[in-house]
Amino acid sequence: MKQKQADPQEKGRFSRRGLLLGGGATLGSLALMGAPGGLAGASAAAGIGYEGVPHHGPKRLVIWALAAIADWNVSYDVGFNDAVRFLGWEYRKIGLPIAQYSAITHVEMINRAIQLHPDVLVTPDWVEGVGAAVQAALKKGIYVIINNALNYPDQIRALGLA
Repeated sequence: MKQKQADPQEKGRFSRRGLLLGGGATLGSLALMGAPGGLAGASAAAGIGYEGVPHHGPKRLVIWALAAIADWNVSYDVGFNDAVRFLGWEYRKIGLPIAQYSAITHVEMINRAIQLHPDVLVTPDWVEGVGAAVQAALKKGIYVIINNALNYPDQIRALGLA
C-alpha cells in the first residue's frame, strides 16, 4: 500500500488543512448546538462577520515581504487584514516604495522579514535569489506562501512549495 507523503509545510506549527478542518468543525459545532435560526442566527447573536468568530489557538504573525509598495497592494492588504482579524492574528507588510525596486531590495526585504521570526511569510517569486531566501525561512520553521508571481517555479517546487 502506498503511503501518503507528508506535506513539507505541515512539519511546522500548523497547516492549511488544519485551519480548514478547524473552521469546519467550529461551524459544525455551532449548527449542532441548535442556535436559533441556524448558523445565521448564531452569527447574528455573536456578532457580525469576523467579530462573531471565536479566536482559537495562539496569535500568529503574518508578514508580506516585497520591494514594491504601491497602490496595487491595497487589495492584498485588505485581504490580509480581513483574514488576520478573523483569526485573531497580526499582519505586517515589509517593503520599499516601488520607485526603489530592484532584485536586491526584494531579497533584502525577505531577509528582514525572516529576522522578525513570523509564523507565516508571504512573498512574490519575482527575482533570482528568492528561492535561497525562502529556503532560509523554511529552515527556521517559517510557513512560506508565494503570492502574485512565480517566475522561478522549479526553485520553489524543489523547496516543496506549491
